[in-house]
Amino acid sequence: MSFFNSFAEKHPAAAKWIREGGLFIIFSYVVTFLKYLLLTFLPGFYEGLVGQVEWTWPGIQTKMFGVPFTLAIVGNSLADGGLAFTLANYTLIFLGECINFPLQRNVTFRSKGPVVPLFRSAGPQQPQRRTAQQQQRHGQHRSGEQRRVEAEGAH
Repeated sequence: MSFFNSFAEKHPAAAKWIREGGLFIIFSYVVTFLKYLLLTFLPGFYEGLVGQVEWTWPGIQTKMFGVPFTLAIVGNSLADGGLAFTLANYTLIFLGECINFPLQRNVTFRSKGPVVPLFRSAGPQQPQRRTAQQQQRHGQHRSGEQRRVEAEGAH
């Protein structure tokens, strides 16, 4: 560790990049491995719920290089697991993101800000106007005529 600490002192930006990149890869691989383990059992669970149902869209039967297959943009043919495998896959994609996103955000990138900063107005933020009392305190209480004269004198 002393090598990395001395490297981090000399090159803080590179050390941060290496730390974040390493943690990003490690967390991503761990979550992917967990999804793989669950994908071995979850299709059987869903098959018990929905049975053996083929669910494909658009489900066009076709051949390519003499091999017949079902064209499925969404879903799986029965030979590929059907609706049970599709539900298991979508469940694990969602679960994986629910685990991976907080890990990456809070641990890897050490973010403390709001997840979705939509609570501000969409337009540019307007500076707050000072009251006359605040302007006097800060020596900024000038009439429009005084500001115009000062601006002309500056040119």
